[in-house]
Amino acid sequence: MPPPPPPPPPPPPPPPTTTTSTSTATVTAIATAPTSIKSLTTLLTNDRNILHLLVYKSKNQHRSSLWFKWLQMLKRCLERVTSHLQQTYPDTDTTTTTTTVFEASSSDSDSDYDDNDDNKTEEKEEEEKKKKKEKRRRMLLITTLKADKTFILLLNRLMTAIIPNAHRAFTTLITSTQYASMGMVMLGCLARVHMVLQPFEDETDKNQREEEEEVQERGGSVSIKEKVEEDITASTLSIRKKHGEEEEGEDTGEIISRDSIMLTTTTTVKTNQRTRKTQAGEDDDEDEEGVTKVTTKRQKLDIRTKRRTTTPLSDEPEPPISSSSPPRKRTAIDDLFADL
Repeated sequence: MPPPPPPPPPPPPPPPTTTTSTSTATVTAIATAPTSIKSLTTLLTNDRNILHLLVYKSKNQHRSSLWFKWLQMLKRCLERVTSHLQQTYPDTDTTTTTTTVFEASSSDSDSDYDDNDDNKTEEKEEEEKKKKKEKRRRMLLITTLKADKTFILLLNRLMTAIIPNAHRAFTTLITSTQYASMGMVMLGCLARVHMVLQPFEDETDKNQREEEEEVQERGGSVSIKEKVEEDITASTLSIRKKHGEEEEGEDTGEIISRDSIMLTTTTTVKTNQRTRKTQAGEDDDEDEEGVTKVTTKRQKLDIRTKRRTTTPLSDEPEPPISSSSPPRKRTAIDDLFADL
């Protein structure tokens, strides 16, 4: 009997789907984005209140530290964003009515139908419809807020400057064992703010920021704008140098011989000697003048003293000084020691 034929080879695996991390991140961000402005403001105000309590607690102790400054800046920026949303979009919430409608429809279906396959399929359809409507609301909210210029400016400042620097400052705070819990709370609030506001960021600014982060990870700490400016300045300098060489020519310098160097050294030595001699002569003259002045002063003092001694103070004649002193009275003690 002939051997059985070999089994057919397995089919090739399907080609891998090339999905970048950025696309998946945007999809997840849109899926977790709030559905209305009211929900967005409530989330941001909750984080703002937590940060306000942290600022109030650690103001006296940590007001000179770096992380406290970034904490204050984050709190102020969140206050500006929430106040702008409340002022420009007042009473534009539609989630409560839609949720009540969905709850009523689900309760009616539960009461009318029993637990069977039809009821399960209807519930699945309702859930799918609910998800689609929520997605539409998210997309509508994203488009409306992206059209708002002031909101985009505040968001760009928050995403490009405040959040990265605050993240660095808060991570350094976690390393200290004394304030690690406070640093974890601040990092949690920062992560939630970033997750909530990420879908509303402009795509061009986001791509530019991601490119700069990639450059920094590779080893270049200079941003793309600075690199472009450096290239432009280098090109302009090279063009100017070329024009200068064509007009003036290269500067080859001057030829200097050893004889000229020796002559210059001898002249400098002679001038130094002359200056020293002149300075020494001036010093001698000054010393002589000082000696003469001192001698004249001394002579004047002697003359004055002589005059004072020779001239009497008054015209009356002085009494003669007696050579013998007046006799002293004797006492009993003198009598005791008379024999000695």
